[in-house]
Amino acid sequence: DSTVIGRSIPLARALDKYGFNVKLVFDSTILFSDVEDLEWLKKNRPDIKIADGKNFNMMNMKNDLGDCLCIGFSSGYTLGAKHIVERLSSHFAFGYYGVELLMERMIHAYDTVVDYEKIQVQSEAW
Repeated sequence: DSTVIGRSIPLARALDKYGFNVKLVFDSTILFSDVEDLEWLKKNRPDIKIADGKNFNMMNMKNDLGDCLCIGFSSGYTLGAKHIVERLSSHFAFGYYGVELLMERMIHAYDTVVDYEKIQVQSEAW
């Protein structure tokens, strides 16, 4: 979702191309420049769900995806994911460096189970 990357539709297509098992794209804003990738996903990968991140019905999907890694805190928290890429350390992570940084964060998230109690305590403190 947009808490990690601004263009999740092209990211989903790229991850799918390189063998990642993409199940859901959680995006509330589809950019004009993303339409080609969106149409490709709809035609070639109709099993990948495209969901509006602002839609309250997303809460109904909590147990629908199984054990997954979410790229973005909003989608991960909403879906109750065990593994979340919370954010990139820089919004200016472009090109090879950006890909490398995202992959490092994905590996870390895969190896780490989210502690929702800790998150709740932190959010209550704010």
